[in-house]
Amino acid sequence: MKVDHYRRFIFRWLPFIALSLHLLAFPALAAGETDGWRSTYDEIMRWLNFGIFVLVIVKFARVPLANFLEGRKEEVADEIKQVEVQKQRAEKEVQGIVQKLEDSSSHLKEIKARIVNQGERRKQLIIDDARSETEMILNASKVKIEGQLVNARERLRSEMIDEAIDMALKRLPDEITDQDNTDIVNEYLKQAMPN
Repeated sequence: MKVDHYRRFIFRWLPFIALSLHLLAFPALAAGETDGWRSTYDEIMRWLNFGIFVLVIVKFARVPLANFLEGRKEEVADEIKQVEVQKQRAEKEVQGIVQKLEDSSSHLKEIKARIVNQGERRKQLIIDDARSETEMILNASKVKIEGQLVNARERLRSEMIDEAIDMALKRLPDEITDQDNTDIVNEYLKQAMPN
């Protein structure tokens, strides 16, 4: 089987090598130089050496080169697998982070709702306290106003009595006669001494 492989290789590349030699040698032969055959010979030998070099490389370096390429292929495949594993890990981490963000978002919503409820309760307590304090202030104000009204009435009454007495003292001496004075004294005495 290896012989068939080499035979196919030689038959595949032999026409190319022959054509290359012919094309390289043709310009020198066409020039018609008899002295320049050496340059044509050198050129042909260069190409022949190149062909031999290629055959030696293919013969001896084909297996190591194939092994190197196969090893490199396996290394690249391993690297791709590692990258895929890292990619899957990263995707899992991203999913975990997204899940944590969603959980923290819902947790934050719960905390916000709790804070709002506490704020509403606190607000209602403040309003209730303000209402009771307002009622106490209003009641105290009513009591104070009623006390001030009572005091004002008493002052007004006292002032009216004083004014009435003053008016009476001013008017009575002119209107009360000696007979009236005597009658008042007698009436007082009768009341003071009942018998």
